[in-house]
Amino acid sequence: STLSLRIATSEEDVLKVLVVRGIVFIEEQQVDWEGEIDEFENDAFHVLGEDNGQPVGAGRLRELDDGWWKIERIAVRPRWRGRGYARDIVEFIMDHARARGAVKFKLHA
Repeated sequence: STLSLRIATSEEDVLKVLVVRGIVFIEEQQVDWEGEIDEFENDAFHVLGEDNGQPVGAGRLRELDDGWWKIERIAVRPRWRGRGYARDIVEFIMDHARARGAVKFKLHA
């Protein structure tokens, strides 16, 4: 099984991203819905990670005002952990940002 990564552009892909984040952050880590889904969702780049069509990983990238890019909301569902998927998501996000001129990153872990 391998991880396929893409920028979530369709409504379905964004929904899958939010499902992954709901499982990991809201259910598993007990983050409030209001704390997890914020005012930056529509301005962010969302990354979806799938394993055989199953949404298993997610991440978010935001361009900040001061030239920094923020990598956040990295999530991998429990059954798919230990495979390096989170690292793959971060690297994919950084490549996407670099293609847009990013040179300074902040990771919210």
